[in-house]
Parts: sequence; structure tokens; C-alpha cells
Amino acid sequence: QLPVEQFQRIRLMKLTPGGGELTRHADITDREAGVALGRIARLHLPIITNPDVRFEGWTIYGERVPVRMPVGEWWYLDQRKPHTARNGGKTERVHLVCDCVVTDGLRKLLAKASQ
Repeated sequence: QLPVEQFQRIRLMKLTPGGGELTRHADITDREAGVALGRIARLHLPIITNPDVRFEGWTIYGERVPVRMPVGEWWYLDQRKPHTARNGGKTERVHLVCDCVVTDGLRKLLAKASQ
């Protein structure tokens, strides 16, 4: 069970097959984002994906970090950092994306997952 008490926004995000793309961007306008208590964390739950979906993030040092998000696993995304996604496959990519208020339980789960 996900230790979340309050959701701010929940939506389905789809990338069409054969080249649907979110170009490199960062959602730096969200001043409430982060993992401190009371901030807003963005969580992804892949519902439909395929092996040709490419997601990349960038570190603060400008290094690309490829990420594979399997169906059914929750993933934290720091949307303030640059990221991109591209669907080069033949099927849709659909994620349930939830912006939720960070609780102590969620912080502990994120810390454990990062190890």
C-alpha cells in the first residue's frame, strides 16, 4: 500500500506508439515539488508499456540516466530535473501519474527504494 494521505492531481498520461514523445523539459515552475514533508511528489505507475519506451533523466552534472519503468511498479520522478520519454514501440505507453503530499511514510519508502 502506498503511504499517501492526500493527492493533489491524478491523471493518465499516454504516449502514442511509433514515436510519441515528450521532449527534454523540466517542470521547474512547480514551487511545491520535492520530497520534504508537506511538499508534492510525482509518482508514476506504468499501466501499459513496451520494451521500446525510452525514459531518460539528467543528473545535476548533466549525465543522462536511462530508466526502465516496468508495469505495476511505482516510480518517483523529480519533475524539477530534466527528463524525456519516447515511445518507439508498436503499442501505447500509459502511466497513472499522481502528485501527492509527502508524508513521513512516503519519505521512508522513497529512501528505502533509493538504496
